[in-house]
Amino acid sequence: GCFVEASDKAIHFGTGVGVNDGAFHPVCVAGAIQATLLPNFKDTHCTIGFDFSLPECIEAATAVGGVLRKDKFIVGDWANTPNACFIEARDNAIHYSHNQYGKNNGFFHSVCKPAEFEVTLIPAERGAKCAIGHEFSEQECIVAAKSVGGLLRGNAYLVGDFTNAPDGCFLEKRDKAIHYNRNIDGV
Repeated sequence: GCFVEASDKAIHFGTGVGVNDGAFHPVCVAGAIQATLLPNFKDTHCTIGFDFSLPECIEAATAVGGVLRKDKFIVGDWANTPNACFIEARDNAIHYSHNQYGKNNGFFHSVCKPAEFEVTLIPAERGAKCAIGHEFSEQECIVAAKSVGGLLRGNAYLVGDFTNAPDGCFLEKRDKAIHYNRNIDGV
């Protein structure tokens, strides 16, 4: 079946019989809970209303590769992590923080409820941009862009103040790399 190599995030499909030696993440059809894993960037967090509750966290985080560290669910009230459900980037340990004002220091992936929205990909033409009120937020951009074929270039979400690109969420035409432009005056 389908799996992702942990070391370099390469996607594989195996047709033989084998045993996972711990170096691969199986890619499975989601169970009862579906979740989205945000990149471990500084200040990333779930959009309000899209975070999981404490009782939902283990199942949601497990659905995106989270594991219990030494069979323990780590719960706390940290200032340097996102609030609610998240996994630590270094070992995928599942955590839950009660601190609603916590700020991700870049070492954690928020586990969020997937947004339920329809995505439209506008043709790549000079001046093309989303209509006012139809833009995705910086946090929603990856999920939205992946749903229409967007990719992370070198496993990176490209965020910046670009002058030669539309503001908001967009895909680069040449390689479908997902970008978010914070420059509202972008073309």
